[in-house]
Amino acid sequence: MTVDQFKDKFNATQSKVEPVVTEALKQLLQNEIAISASNGEVESVLDYINQAELPRIALYFTTGDEQPSLKHLVLFNEDLVLQFYAWMIAEEPAETITPEHFEGMKEGFEQVMGQIKMSVADDQANFVVGTSEIKKLENPEDIAEFLDDVPAMNVEYQLTGNEKSFSFIYLVWESTQTGQNEPDGQEAEVVEEEQKVTVQPAEFSNLGGNGYDPDNSRNIDMLLDVNLEVAVELDRKVVTVSELLKMGKGSILELEKSAGEPLDIFVNGRKFAEGEVVVIDDKFGIRITQLLSPKERIKSLG
Repeated sequence: MTVDQFKDKFNATQSKVEPVVTEALKQLLQNEIAISASNGEVESVLDYINQAELPRIALYFTTGDEQPSLKHLVLFNEDLVLQFYAWMIAEEPAETITPEHFEGMKEGFEQVMGQIKMSVADDQANFVVGTSEIKKLENPEDIAEFLDDVPAMNVEYQLTGNEKSFSFIYLVWESTQTGQNEPDGQEAEVVEEEQKVTVQPAEFSNLGGNGYDPDNSRNIDMLLDVNLEVAVELDRKVVTVSELLKMGKGSILELEKSAGEPLDIFVNGRKFAEGEVVVIDDKFGIRITQLLSPKERIKSLG
């Protein structure tokens, strides 16, 4: 794909994605969020990062199920990360960044990408995330293996919420890496020849529909039949092997949790809520008494 073709595909996709991202952030951060963008281009991702003002918080990930895949790099200032996490947990921003802030940014990223996948047509898996990572970028060498010496789309976003405004940088480009170790000698020539035949450029799909529409439940309906495992946990206890061997029929295992304390409710292995036991006819049930806050959900990731 030529640079001009990639630019046209990106601009067409961006117009569909940005309304979805804005609405997803409003729900996630519980604030009225506005996003504006200024599009540009860079001749080399590698040169751009070498000249960038660091340190920054870097979120980088790949998308697409074909080679070459798309690579994405988002650069945040620390004040945006601190405020983003504070909005998520409804508290004042901390003074320094901790691992919890990275977990919060990653959960926010996953939720936004989930909304995009539900709301925007994607025949070529351009919104399916492969690998993702977030870290403090002190110098370009920290992510040298991820970078390519190729042109990229460069977007400067302005995020405004609760009378506060922040900017961040987004770069996207086609990867030059195939993910295979380069063999030596004649085998290298064979692989190179095979790649000429089998490797196809990853392209944005021709997007259909009208983008994000809160009143259109078509995409959400596709997920309504997905099965999720719900488990209710009474308590946990660690015992020694000898204690376990002494147990028999009628033995009592004493737990730490007091009678009347709420039980933990897990959805697909992640704590979702707390509840209390009820009896419905002759069966047990669980009444939800409290849903976990975003802060508590983030802590459960650790």
